[in-house]
Amino acid sequence: MIKMKFKFQLSALILALLMGLLSACNGVTLLAEDTTNSESENKNVSAALATPLAEKSALSDQSYQSLDAQTVTGMNQFGMNALQELYGGENLMISSVSLELALLMTATGAKGTTRDEMLSALQIPEIDSVSFDNTMSQLMWRANQNGLNAANSIWFQKDYGISADYAERCAKTFASELYEVDYISNAKQAEEYINSWTSENTNDKIPKIVEDLSADTRMVLVNTLYFLGDWQYEFDANNTYNQDFNGTTSTNSVPFMHARFDVPYFEGNTFQYMALPFVGDDNYTTNAMAFILPKPGYDMNDAIAEVEEMTFSNIVASAIVKEVVISIPKFEFEYSTSMVSTMESLGMKLAFSDADFSGMTDDDNGLAISDIIHKTYIKIDEAGAEAAAATAVIMEETAIMEDPEVILEFKADHPFLFSICDVNDGIMLFSGIVSEL
Repeated sequence: MIKMKFKFQLSALILALLMGLLSACNGVTLLAEDTTNSESENKNVSAALATPLAEKSALSDQSYQSLDAQTVTGMNQFGMNALQELYGGENLMISSVSLELALLMTATGAKGTTRDEMLSALQIPEIDSVSFDNTMSQLMWRANQNGLNAANSIWFQKDYGISADYAERCAKTFASELYEVDYISNAKQAEEYINSWTSENTNDKIPKIVEDLSADTRMVLVNTLYFLGDWQYEFDANNTYNQDFNGTTSTNSVPFMHARFDVPYFEGNTFQYMALPFVGDDNYTTNAMAFILPKPGYDMNDAIAEVEEMTFSNIVASAIVKEVVISIPKFEFEYSTSMVSTMESLGMKLAFSDADFSGMTDDDNGLAISDIIHKTYIKIDEAGAEAAAATAVIMEETAIMEDPEVILEFKADHPFLFSICDVNDGIMLFSGIVSEL
């Protein structure tokens, strides 16, 4: 095996994404102009620019800033809560950042107990509105650096009377694009616009996020997050060979990548942690993919419980660069789920029935969330990793260090947890579990 060493600083990866569509000539009208990248307008949606309802924020005006530790801990806890609610022994991946951004964009138009329940379920601490807006803006900026591409949009029924204050806050805080479509007369066409926009913003990894929208649909809020990164040092394809992966229900021989690298490493009582860095912009390493492998005698639930107790960000901060013999499988899979029952179990209930989203429109409305669709894609190989996530909120009217000579082994031949994360803050951007290969 070839010994490769690397020193690295790891920083940002996150993503958060909501989405939007429109075009006056085609039944879609763009209401928020993208002032940061107007030349890369959606090739699949012919959009006629109308008078901007709100000007999208310029992400290029931002710079890297550490996020509030309480916010990072809360967002990571939401991700772990959701993983545990969804996990049933199968492969799964979510982007807690994508979910947070889409739902927080929605919560921006909520009031009273509806808003309180949403923020509590998302584990967002009580902070003032200025700090909240700054945090969301920083997330969006980071989600568009170092191989990341994030986008947000809101697609609402034309002539619905969206509040100018709500539109402006979403555009400024979340860099959201706003579009008018006509669900009442042509819901199928609105679907096509939204799906086309989503597909392009995820490099075609998520070609469809909504289907069978009803004429009662009044608003769809979409977030997309895409990542493509090369390992700082690639695995040698000549050292890839088949080994057994002992899954939850079966054992299968699959391709494993092998190397000996100096990487951030940590051991808990029930798990091993390792992180592989990616090459960032201008060769500055900022992003990493973390792996959490249950030790012999322990299972995924044991490892997750200890990670929650220690917090993921503290584990990331405690990792020390060590020489590790690595064996990890190549894998690729997609995941799709409705998040309604998961969010209800986490305490977000009113938003689906007796909701108050009066901050979204100029007049009273009967808006409620009818569904939250979350789709993801992940692939890792010798060169690097590719990941994508899209979240659509559909609204209808109703309503530790050891002796240096010791060589450690990280052999991921049984179910493990993974996360593409920001190693500076320890914020989890994409996270999932590989159970079967």
